[in-house]
Amino acid sequence: PNGASQSYTIKPGDTLSGIALKQYQNGSEWRKIWEANKTALIARDERNKESPGQYIHPGTELIIP
Repeated sequence: PNGASQSYTIKPGDTLSGIALKQYQNGSEWRKIWEANKTALIARDERNKESPGQYIHPGTELIIP
C-alpha cells in the first residue's frame, strides 16, 4: 500500500505465480516479480534465460515490487 518494495525468501515448493498469487491475489502478475529479480535469478540458475522464472531456489531472496 505505501508503494515500497518488500522482500520475500523463496520456500520449498514456491513458484513465481504462487508468490504473485499471495502478494497480488493474481498469479498472472508473476512477471512483475520476474522483472524485478531476473538478473539475480539468471545469475543463480542460467536455465532461467530460456525459461524465465522456472528455476527458483529455496533461500533466494526476491524483491516484491
